[in-house]
Amino acid sequence: TRQGGRALEFEIRRTAADGSPSTQLWHGAAGERLQQLWPVESGWLAIGTWYMFDGAPHSVIAHLAPEGDVTLIACDRGDNSLLGRPVYAGGAFYAVTQSGNRRRIVEIRLPDE
Repeated sequence: TRQGGRALEFEIRRTAADGSPSTQLWHGAAGERLQQLWPVESGWLAIGTWYMFDGAPHSVIAHLAPEGDVTLIACDRGDNSLLGRPVYAGGAFYAVTQSGNRRRIVEIRLPDE
């Protein structure tokens, strides 16, 4: 941290139902935190919080591949939080955000490939 403390690092581990030892799926660098995950065909869709280049926390939508590689899909521009699972439809993600006591639905268009 800027005051000389140690930033937290988060990891996601997976464990088989048979009780065998867990394995690490993802280990984030300091300032990267994935909080909720949902399965998708290509891995996992996740929301979380990342400290970006401006030194401030930003809510993010990310894709987590089965090998543990993360691709950021979107991040907020301000002090918003994501509430629950984003939905993908028609080439865009739709998410509910909250800032203070204001909630809204946002559309996140992906660039054409």
